[in-house]
Amino acid sequence: AEPAGNSKYTTAPFEGNKCAYETGRSWGYVDMNMSPYRICQEFPNEVMAETEKFKYLVYRGGGSFDHSGYGMASFALDKIRQLGKEEKPFFVGLGIFKPHLPLVAPEEFFEYYDKKKMDAKCFADDSYWTDTFTDRLLNGLTPAWKETDQYAQVFGVADASEPDGVNEAPISEDALIPTVRKAYYATTKYVDAVIKYFYDGINRLPKSIKENTHVIITSDHGFLLGEFGRLGKWVLTEGATRVPLAIIPSKRFLKTYKKTKTGTTVQAPVDHIDVFPTLLEMAGIPDEYRPLDKGDVLPGVSLSSYFSDSTNYTRAVSISEYETHYGSGRTIAMRSKFFKYITYTVPRRTAFLFDYRGGDKYRMVERENFIDDPAYAEVKKWFENLFQKAMNEKDEKAWLTIKNIKPIDHDFSSTRGQNY
Repeated sequence: AEPAGNSKYTTAPFEGNKCAYETGRSWGYVDMNMSPYRICQEFPNEVMAETEKFKYLVYRGGGSFDHSGYGMASFALDKIRQLGKEEKPFFVGLGIFKPHLPLVAPEEFFEYYDKKKMDAKCFADDSYWTDTFTDRLLNGLTPAWKETDQYAQVFGVADASEPDGVNEAPISEDALIPTVRKAYYATTKYVDAVIKYFYDGINRLPKSIKENTHVIITSDHGFLLGEFGRLGKWVLTEGATRVPLAIIPSKRFLKTYKKTKTGTTVQAPVDHIDVFPTLLEMAGIPDEYRPLDKGDVLPGVSLSSYFSDSTNYTRAVSISEYETHYGSGRTIAMRSKFFKYITYTVPRRTAFLFDYRGGDKYRMVERENFIDDPAYAEVKKWFENLFQKAMNEKDEKAWLTIKNIKPIDHDFSSTRGQNY
């Protein structure tokens, strides 16, 4: 990233206003990334395909290249190839709209989940989603409407025998959650295929580009697929806030920093604001090119220490927040290694403390609130003190209160009952 007017670093991979980062800005509005209904002029057929299918909550059918993901990836690869010839550092952001609603994916990805024998605890046995912390959690944490109510409840299937090429069927209320669940999995598998297509494309680029390119893969939020009888986000429970984060260093980086261990998994909490300082450090961007005002500190913590030691920690908690829907204030969630604490800036609201240990059934879904359990008093107090300390700071400095602090559960056993 570079300040405006500095020509040493390239931050404008997409020029013009067809689908543009604005020249000289570290971030800009990107039409092709923000909405599939305004995709670049290079892909008019894909714009048509998506807008026609917007009436459907779920749409299955069409060929693999009848959707925006592959076209977007191809466009990004062309830009990387073009920028690589200039022999200057560059940054390219590729946004894949799916699996955002509506759930549109080629038939082959829906077929996969029709034919594949699904994991019993997640599909055949609905208790993974329904046996959750139900009514009290809904009243305390979520708004009174479901995100999917914004969309037409119609299942569209490509059918050449129909006059308009689509077989339409309403989705009954009983079938809505299982239908959306499988469609979300199918659409996510489609995104996996697009990411593979893009990464394989990187590895086919000239050596000078492919061996000097870092790739970071992440997402903006999760999605409830039946937990608490809900579909959508708009809540700070684990299924809605947890996201993937994969950092793939370039081959040149690995040759230079030989202590880097690939294929490792980090269990410590990290946050999206940690990605940018990590990328700056990996790219070797010097301090004078970081667009900060005097006295400012870049939000987030570089994750580079995990490259050689995956058991390290860089922050006490990962933080998420959302408006309360009570007229004012915010809902705040703090996630450590094994626990999540949810509270409010509005006083006199019930707080929540969840323990995600206890096997797959507890891994990413809330079933018991331990906020008033005496056995968890020490954990509760730790989160309360951290929250109060952050609230005493101004918003833009609050993150400093959790930087490089060891999570209370960093050395806890993953088996529930051994520590708490």
